[in-house]
Amino acid sequence: MPFDVRTVYLDGSVELAVSGEIDLSVAEQFWNAIEHAMSPDRPLVLDMQRVTFFDSTGLAVLVRTLNKLNRDPAKLILRSPSSIVMLVLSVTGVDQRMTIQDRGDDMEATKHALR
Repeated sequence: MPFDVRTVYLDGSVELAVSGEIDLSVAEQFWNAIEHAMSPDRPLVLDMQRVTFFDSTGLAVLVRTLNKLNRDPAKLILRSPSSIVMLVLSVTGVDQRMTIQDRGDDMEATKHALR
């Protein structure tokens, strides 16, 4: 599956829907999309459920993003990362440096808010 990133604007927040393979050949494109969407006023959400390959260059882009966001885990939210993304993040310990949400977490939060 080829790499693709789409920007979605929802109620004042920005989400990047990322899909396909993230490797050296697309790292700069991935970074450019992130840099364009970043704002100090709101968290950056990366929906990574459709990422099919993720290596150290993708990891480096996420670490660079964290550094640019002053290493604030609340400023970088990975939504529904695929199993390969979670494997790389957990093996390296980077999963402890950002917020990771599952789509189910959002639905539960919404359910609780409506009660």
